[in-house]
Amino acid sequence: MVAVRDAYWRNLALLAPRLPPNVHKLATEVNLHDALIVQFLVSRGCSELRTRYVCGDLQTGYLDLVLVYSGVLMAKLNTVLLKEIADDPSSEALYDEIDTGETGIFAHSVLFRPYREIKIIFEDVAIHSRALANRGRPKVEKAFIQS
Repeated sequence: MVAVRDAYWRNLALLAPRLPPNVHKLATEVNLHDALIVQFLVSRGCSELRTRYVCGDLQTGYLDLVLVYSGVLMAKLNTVLLKEIADDPSSEALYDEIDTGETGIFAHSVLFRPYREIKIIFEDVAIHSRALANRGRPKVEKAFIQS
C-alpha cells in the first residue's frame, strides 16, 4: 500500500502545474479519510454535484466539508451507487485520488467503506468548510437528492 501511495504522490507532483488552485487544494489539503457522508445532491440540469462530509479527527479537529463539483459529466456519474452510499449510515470515505483527463477535465475517485468506489469527472470544484465541535453527523431530511 505504501508503494501505491508513494506512486500516487509522485504522479500528483507531475500533474500539479496543470491543476487549477481548487483542484490542487482538493488533491493535497483535503483529507477525506474516515469522513462520514452527510449528503449527496445531484443537479443534472446544472451538471453539478454537491457532496457533504464530516471530516477530521481529535488531533486535527472536525470539519463540515462541502465539495461542489461543476461541469460534471453526468453520463459517467453512477447516481445509483451514490444513493446507495448516501443511504447507508455505515458508509465512510476511506481514500481518494485526483487525476486528469482531457484538457480542463479532472477525475476525483473516492473509495468508501464498505467497499464501493465512485468516480466524479468534472471541470472545477469549490471547497467550503466550517469547524465542528465533534464528529456528529448533522441531520438532513434526505441523504441523497437528485433533480
